[in-house]
Amino acid sequence: AGMAEKDVPLDFLVFDFDDIDGVSLDQAEQALNLTDVSRIRAYSASSGMPGHENDLNVHIIVVLTVPLPAEMLKRWLRHKNFEVALFNNRLLPTVNGHALKYPLDVALGEPSRLVYIAPPVFQGEIIDPHYQDRITFIKGDRPTYTIDPDGIPTRPALTRRTNTRLDELCLVHNIRQPTDRSTRQVKGYDGLPHDLIVSPGEMHIEQVSHSNGFVRINVNNGDSGAYYFPENTHDL
Repeated sequence: AGMAEKDVPLDFLVFDFDDIDGVSLDQAEQALNLTDVSRIRAYSASSGMPGHENDLNVHIIVVLTVPLPAEMLKRWLRHKNFEVALFNNRLLPTVNGHALKYPLDVALGEPSRLVYIAPPVFQGEIIDPHYQDRITFIKGDRPTYTIDPDGIPTRPALTRRTNTRLDELCLVHNIRQPTDRSTRQVKGYDGLPHDLIVSPGEMHIEQVSHSNGFVRINVNNGDSGAYYFPENTHDL
């Protein structure tokens, strides 16, 4: 925690497609205007494996024409999930109706996110479905990918669009939404505003560790220890 320079502009972007059913690589690249951009394709370990034959599982890495802060990149990725019909039609609500599942992963806009692209090891009679093209570099006419910062919606605008789409999808999937899904802005320990869910519903929390000014916890019987909060601001 706190080891990433989140305010430093990033000069590259990773597009992460994870288990997107019925979408080809060509369709995804065309939807994002990537077809003539120099890029690295790295298929995930699950790509082409039994049960995933028709799913798109791949990372696409591009260099940005103009470096942008991680917060802006994350907003841009969220915006693309709504703007591009290919992704918008595949948005899903989470089981509890609190949030959306994005076909185009928005978390890869975070500077602290690790991306593993090393080729997997296949043993026994299992054959690598991508033994010829697991990781490839495609040289395009455009060496870099351009994102217009003026075209990125504000956080409030994205929140409104998210809530509207979430309402629609919960109705379609017959998911009972929480009675209060409102958010509020507070001053965080780092001096930046944060969106908080006021009524997240009941959950089980177990403390894992307490060190270096942070308390790390597991939520709802998980075991990753991936959730944490500053020791002096437990309400954050």
